[in-house]
Amino acid sequence: GCQLTGTLPVSILRDMAGLAYLWLSDNMLEGSLKTELGNLANLEFLLVRNNRFTGTIPELYFDQLSNLVYFDVSQNSFSGPLPSDVSKWKKLRYLFLDENLFTGTIPATYEALPDLEAFYANRNQLTGTLSAEFGAWSKMSDLDLSENGLSGTLPTEWGAMTALGKFYLHANQLTGNLPSEYSSWSEMQFMQISYNRFSGAIPSEWSAMTDLEVFFASQNLLTGELPAELGSWSKLWSFSADANALSGVLSPQWGQLTALEALVLSDNILTGNLPPDFGSWSNMRNFLLDRNALSGPLPDDYESWSKVQNIVLLENALEGTLPSNWRKMADLKVINLGQNQLFGTLPSSFREWRSIRNLYLLENALSGSFPNEWGALTSLERIYLATNFFTGTLPSVWGNLTELKELW
Repeated sequence: GCQLTGTLPVSILRDMAGLAYLWLSDNMLEGSLKTELGNLANLEFLLVRNNRFTGTIPELYFDQLSNLVYFDVSQNSFSGPLPSDVSKWKKLRYLFLDENLFTGTIPATYEALPDLEAFYANRNQLTGTLSAEFGAWSKMSDLDLSENGLSGTLPTEWGAMTALGKFYLHANQLTGNLPSEYSSWSEMQFMQISYNRFSGAIPSEWSAMTDLEVFFASQNLLTGELPAELGSWSKLWSFSADANALSGVLSPQWGQLTALEALVLSDNILTGNLPPDFGSWSNMRNFLLDRNALSGPLPDDYESWSKVQNIVLLENALEGTLPSNWRKMADLKVINLGQNQLFGTLPSSFREWRSIRNLYLLENALSGSFPNEWGALTSLERIYLATNFFTGTLPSVWGNLTELKELW
């Protein structure tokens, strides 16, 4: 942007008959889009993103700007229904209508855009259901309809969008099952469907999405077990499905997800042990499985998690001792093992957690004395040890914990 202000300079632009690119994004222009721009019949790229425009898209544009390939009016204050006549732009490949005040439904006529590759209409006030006809978008790569008021189910016909790589539908009111037909999305990389009301299981057939890197399905009504077959997602680095009703055990096959950096499955009803096979996750940074029904010991094998920063296993039924070789987790900042059934003593070897800030071990069955060696944990801000069976007094060297704000 050039910090342009005022309204569109149509007196200058309207006679530029050969103009193919008009890029006025990231300025402070205001008012409406002028009908005079419809005279620029050779225009292929029209971008006015991130300004202060209001009103609607002039009808004249749809008849006269037939060469448009790229149309971006995102991050303004356009209002009213989405224009149905966009379907007249047969060469259109990129359509960005996001972050405005558009209302109503997504016109079914948009299925007549054969070359559309990217469609962003997120952060508007759209309602209605998703048209099965959009399955005709055979070249669609990026689809973002998130943060609206869309309802209904996911059309199985969308399985025909085999070029789809980015799929964002979070923060709507969508319901129903996740279609197994979407297993045809072999180029899918980023899927975000959180904050809806989807139900049923995550389809095991989705294991065919072998390019998937990010999967977010938090805060839905999903049930069933996590499919072991998803261990084929070899490029996956972030998986979040917290606040659902997922059950069953964690599959050892997921140990094949060696690119995984974040696993968030808090607030489900998962059972069984933590698989030692997850020790292969040398890139793990955030491991959050609090408020489940996990049992068994803390695996020694997780010592290879040298990059991990957050481990939260609060409110499970884990038992056994604290693995002394977890001392190798040199980047650990937060560990919360509270409200489990852990026993044994506090390992002096944890003095190597020089980055630790928050250490929560309350409401277990831990015993013994407080290690002098923990006086070296000078980054500690919070340490919760209450409701255990410790004996003795706090070591005087804990006076070195000058960053400590809460001791409980």
